[in-house]
Amino acid sequence: METSSDYILKKNMTFQVDTFISGSTFGCRWEKGIAIKENGVESYTDYLEKNGLIELNF
Repeated sequence: METSSDYILKKNMTFQVDTFISGSTFGCRWEKGIAIKENGVESYTDYLEKNGLIELNF
């Protein structure tokens, strides 16, 4: 969802929050599933919060 979007968020809607970064020699994408709740959002993925980022070197 872009910051310019005008979607009306409703309770129990689900989204994948996609994040992508890249450099001249690498790229990284991760997704986080969330649901809109009455008082905020519920995360279906808490891996990053529990474990942090994992860097792979090839």
